Amino acid sequence: MRLSACIRRRADFTSSAQCGILPADGNEVMKQWQETLLILRRMQELLGEGRRAVLAVTAAVEGSSYRGPGAMVLIEDDGSMSGNVTGGCLEQDLKERALTLLEAGRCGTVSYDTGGEEDRIWGLGVGCEGVIHLFLRPFPLAGDEKVIRRCLQWLENGEEFI
Repeated sequence: MRLSACIRRRADFTSSAQCGILPADGNEVMKQWQETLLILRRMQELLGEGRRAVLAVTAAVEGSSYRGPGAMVLIEDDGSMSGNVTGGCLEQDLKERALTLLEAGRCGTVSYDTGGEEDRIWGLGVGCEGVIHLFLRPFPLAGDEKVIRRCLQWLENGEEFI
């Protein structure tokens, strides 16, 4: 899956407030967009260094979770991480899965059920009480550099896109 397949100009929407991207006053940038900017900048740095990573994105949530769809974490080839998809309770396991996929050069999905009875019994409940579905994608793939550069331009210029 190419990054460009996930990006569509926001011209389809009449206002950013209706889409839940920006608050109605338009003056604040959501944490998710700030995080996206930081992750994209890091991806650009990794490209310059000739390094690899996996981008994990929350694709869907059933029930409750600390972070919603669109939350992301970049897991670098050395195990360092930028961003998060939960309150920190799943990231270690996610890192191990991501590094395995990176070695194989494959995309993947993983789902975590954080509402299991056994977690509550042992006092390990993670507080989410939902199911989190993640998409994991190795980086870089062909065309990523151009897409990252374009997204950074849009974000840094305050242009709207999804």
